[in-house]
Amino acid sequence: MYIYLVRHGETEWNKRGLLMGHKNSPLTEKGKMQAMELGKKLSDIPFDAVYSSDSERAIETTKIILDKQDHTIITTPHLRERNFGRFEGKTRAEMDAHTVAFEDLEDSDKFVYKVYPDIESDDELIKRFFIFLEVLRDTNHENVLVVCHGGVIKSILLHLKHLQYDNHKAYSIHSVSNSSIVKLHYASNTLSLEETHGIIQA
Repeated sequence: MYIYLVRHGETEWNKRGLLMGHKNSPLTEKGKMQAMELGKKLSDIPFDAVYSSDSERAIETTKIILDKQDHTIITTPHLRERNFGRFEGKTRAEMDAHTVAFEDLEDSDKFVYKVYPDIESDDELIKRFFIFLEVLRDTNHENVLVVCHGGVIKSILLHLKHLQYDNHKAYSIHSVSNSSIVKLHYASNTLSLEETHGIIQA
C-alpha cells in the first residue's frame, strides 16, 4: 500500500503565525491555490480511498484536491494536528518562551517532551497515526490519499529518521511546507519512506 500524506493549504492563522492545533482557520486564497496544484500533481494516481483529518482546513483542502472526482472523504480525529492546549490561538513565540530547556534534551527525550500536560508530544502524535494505520491494515487498498497537518507529518518523519530536531524550538514544523507531499509504503505492519516533496531538511 502507498500512502500519499499531504499537508493542508495555507490558512489565515498560518499567515498570522498563530498555533491552531484542534482549533480551525479557513484557507487563504493562496492555500486554495496550493490545494488546486496538489490536485493537478496527484490527478494521475488512482486512489482507492481518501482520508482526512476532521479539521475543516484539511477537509477543505481535500475537497479542492479531488475537485469533481467521485470519492467519499472519510474523516477521522486520529489525523488531527497536535493539541496545543492553552497555546491554541497564540503565537509560537509565546509558547517558545516556555521551552528554553528543549535544546538540552536528547532526541529520545524530545520525542516524548510535553511543555504542559495539555499539549501532545511527538510520541502521542505518532501513536495516533498508528491507530489510524490499523484501519488501513486489513484493506486491499493500493493507493491512499491522506490529508492532515504539519505536526503529524513531522512526527512521522522524525520517527522514520528522515528529519532531526534542528533547533531549540519544541514542535517546530517549518520543515513541512503547506501542501507538501510525503509518499509512504506500508506493508506487513512496516512503514517506510518512498519520497518527499516540499520537505525542507536543515
